[in-house]
Amino acid sequence: METNINGTIEDPMTRETEHLTVEEAVAYSQSYYKEIENQSAVQFAAKKAAEQAAKKAFSEGEEKGREEGREEGREEGREEALLDIASKLRLSGMSHEEISSITGLSIDCSKHL
Repeated sequence: METNINGTIEDPMTRETEHLTVEEAVAYSQSYYKEIENQSAVQFAAKKAAEQAAKKAFSEGEEKGREEGREEGREEGREEALLDIASKLRLSGMSHEEISSITGLSIDCSKHL
């Protein structure tokens, strides 16, 4: 709807259909509103598809982040366990070279226990 110079509201379809017969105007009007309805349906479907894609991407990203966090935690746990074992080996009198050979830690690392 548009407001004309006189301040009254005017349907833009009136200008487009004023030269048509009543039957043609009705058919045009139905076609026009059907097209708007179809556009709305397409826009709605596109919006829903975009929402679903965003949810899926977020979910996948969230799962990837959790998996990376679990892997980091496992790695930290392995490192802690190696350091604990190396420390116990050192307390038992084992040399830095032997500790390094058994645990895979560097000699410098075993010296700082």
